[in-house]
Amino acid sequence: MANTELDEFIKSFRPAAVPSRVAPHLEGIRQLRALGYSLKQVTLYLASKGVTISVSGLSALLRRKQERLAMVPDNPPPLPRSTNASDPLLSHLQPSTRPIVDIDQIGSRKVDLDALARLARSTRN
Repeated sequence: MANTELDEFIKSFRPAAVPSRVAPHLEGIRQLRALGYSLKQVTLYLASKGVTISVSGLSALLRRKQERLAMVPDNPPPLPRSTNASDPLLSHLQPSTRPIVDIDQIGSRKVDLDALARLARSTRN
């Protein structure tokens, strides 16, 4: 689509997704939850701001937001702009120079995997 066609489409149609009434208050909600406020108390806070939502609705909304955040990487690699291997923008595709660490040595102490497996087997129902 050319830009003029896109502009014309945008002027003609509204987006299917309606902006959430809660969205402007998400930072405040997160702060309240971090301080230990219950979902019921957060709904009362939102009601004072003119936003009506049930506890279950707020819970579902926060769960969806958390799931969406989990899907987004913290630092996504930049998209390559060329196919030239010497291009600095493609450096993230080059083999890593970081040392490979054995899984049983993560966290600066050696883990006894056999003992861990025995523990897991002993706690099965």
